[in-house]
Amino acid sequence: MTAAAALRVGWCPGALRPMMSRDGLILRVKPRGMALRADRASGIAAAARRHGSGQLELTARANLQIRGVTEASLPALTVELDAMGLLDADAGAETRRNVVASPLMGLDPAAAFDVRPAVAALEAALAGAAGLDALPSKFGFAVADGGAMRLDDVPADVRFDALPGGRFAVRLDGDGIAAAGCGADELPEMALRLARAFVEAAAADAGLHRMRDLVAAVGAGEVLRRATSEAISDRGEPLPSPLSRGAGGEGEATVPEGGTRDRPLHGTPLAPSPQGPISARRDGYPRTPPHGGEGRRPASHAVFDCDVALGVAAPFGRLDAAQLDALARGAARVGAGELRLTPWRALLVPGLAPDARARLAADCAAAGLIVDPADPRLRVAACAGAPGCRRGSTPILADAAALAPLLGPGAGVALHVSGCAKGCAHPGPAPLTLVAAEGRYALVADGTAADAPAATGLDLAEAHRLLKTILRLDRRP
Repeated sequence: MTAAAALRVGWCPGALRPMMSRDGLILRVKPRGMALRADRASGIAAAARRHGSGQLELTARANLQIRGVTEASLPALTVELDAMGLLDADAGAETRRNVVASPLMGLDPAAAFDVRPAVAALEAALAGAAGLDALPSKFGFAVADGGAMRLDDVPADVRFDALPGGRFAVRLDGDGIAAAGCGADELPEMALRLARAFVEAAAADAGLHRMRDLVAAVGAGEVLRRATSEAISDRGEPLPSPLSRGAGGEGEATVPEGGTRDRPLHGTPLAPSPQGPISARRDGYPRTPPHGGEGRRPASHAVFDCDVALGVAAPFGRLDAAQLDALARGAARVGAGELRLTPWRALLVPGLAPDARARLAADCAAAGLIVDPADPRLRVAACAGAPGCRRGSTPILADAAALAPLLGPGAGVALHVSGCAKGCAHPGPAPLTLVAAEGRYALVADGTAADAPAATGLDLAEAHRLLKTILRLDRRP
């Protein structure tokens, strides 16, 4: 890789296509099936220490990032990651293999069925696909198993929701209803055809950046029609066609296999987000009530309620090599050979007896990791800020740590501290957002980092006082 290529910014980095930041190159490791063997996690920690700054990040795409890599150390790091089986065949395969799935797949007794074979087949199909070079690097797929850890708050261009009987409902970003159904063995072909339909449309219209743009332009039914009109499954049967909506886009739906007349696939609304009701947004992210919502705890906190795995988070998604190694070695000592990454910047350690779970939780807490769901840092989203990010002018992580104790008990992100208006750490709206510029903050209420602020020019002390007042008023009976 040339220096010019390394200095390019603005994409989602990979291990084979790193991105330059102020503190060096960022490499993103994408474990297959969101699962990472404990010994490989220790290997990543050692490699990050040898060839980078030793700082790592858990991402919202259930990946693991290594920071502070130099161009001189990059080749050796790449060789080590390849020896651990963590690299794709090429950068294109790595970019296309953008899949988030239920972290407890294969373990959750509440799941409709075990979706691991479908996820593995989807990843393999995307990695080996031809004709998708123009697919945006952030174009992603979500596969939900119907269990306890919902993916409603995880952005995705195409969603596959497991149904009883080994089938999936297919949903497109920008449309709140299931547009079609497919069998588990048909999922990879359906995903590829939807991706190709998007690529073909985007080639003719430069304004189409993500699936939600295409859905807004032609409708989900038309996208499905383009993708499935000539699709044939491996069994020689037609793949499911988009379901009829009637001339006006409404009307009675047909009932594909896997639905019922009382609850057909078409016309079934997306399940409410655990964070509260979903309302339509052009950016594709659910807008949540300002200070929490009714119903179940968000999945970002449900990782700590899990009966079959120990949930472990890192403050603001950041951990160092020593912490990752401590988690991996501790897991191995108590008999857990695998870590599961989640899209909520937390990990799961499955397969632990209660006493082993308690011992590992104590070891993780001693290493500075979060195992207590009441920890207020879980309610704060924060980016790298200065000095790590090129855009950053403010020490975001230190400021976020200082502000976190203001937040009381609760679940879900209540405060977003962003180093700039890009809002990488939390692209969706938050009840309160602080946007930094040269050591000062602007405050946005119930919006994103790019929205108009309610107050500007705040230093950290002033931001602290204002947040304290707002939060105190919000807790009044």
